[in-house]
Formats: sequence, C-alpha cells, structure tokens
Amino acid sequence: MALRDNRHLYHLFIRPEAHGKGIARELWSQLLAMAGPGPFTVNSSMFAVEAYRRLGFVQTDDPQVDGCPHYVPMLYPGSS
Repeated sequence: MALRDNRHLYHLFIRPEAHGKGIARELWSQLLAMAGPGPFTVNSSMFAVEAYRRLGFVQTDDPQVDGCPHYVPMLYPGSS
C-alpha cells in the first residue's frame, strides 16, 4: 500500500490467494488511522473497482481507456 500527497491511494495490492480475507480492509483501516479521514482518490484498475466500492470509494468519471493500463477514477469522500 502506498499513499501519494497524503490524499491519493497509489498502490493497494493483495496477493490473489489472499483475496477475500479482509486484508485490504484492515490495511485501509490502518491507513485511515494514520492519514486521517480523507477524502482520498484512487485510479482503480478495471479489476479492482468492486473492491474499492466495498471500501467506500465511488466512481467519479467514466473508465479512462486512452492510455494503458485502463483505470477508473474513484473518490473516498471521507469518514466522519
């Protein structure tokens, strides 16, 4: 996991065999505890959009497909 400019989630990778075990949610909780409640942005891979939705992110624009890799801009509006 990596954060850029204290507001952009740059990397959040979980090994495929560890998917679905709550690891991303735990890492995300730890990041929020350290960096504050947000808001945060992320350029989600097409594969990870649903995982980010489950963490509270919302899609802010159409998928961006003019570059590679394709991505979906998303925003975590912040927690109270």
